[in-house]
Amino acid sequence: ERELEEAQRELEKALAKVKTLEAAAMESQRDGSRAGEAVKKAKEAQEGEKRAKEQLGKERDLVKDLTKEAKGLREELAKVGQEMEAAKASAAKAEAEAKRRVEALEERAAGQVQALEERGKLE
Repeated sequence: ERELEEAQRELEKALAKVKTLEAAAMESQRDGSRAGEAVKKAKEAQEGEKRAKEQLGKERDLVKDLTKEAKGLREELAKVGQEMEAAKASAAKAEAEAKRRVEALEERAAGQVQALEERGKLE
């Protein structure tokens, strides 16, 4: 009977150890699940960061392209401005030349009119 009681106590101790080990295993499994979730979230965060970097790279390229295009447009605008200034100067020069010719013609015509008037008086 004593051996039976002793065996029963050993069995209870063993069952208690099994329960303890089961609880530890379940806790370990929960920790493993949490770790798995953490790894999954970390991977998702890395993928999000990668996508954000790719998007940032695309936006930088777009800004570079737009900056280059704007520079070209500014240069073209400056060139057109210079051409307009040259055209204005040329037009002003042509206008001054035309005005000088008109004045010369008017003076010559006035001289001819005066000469005709004097000739008319003499006859």
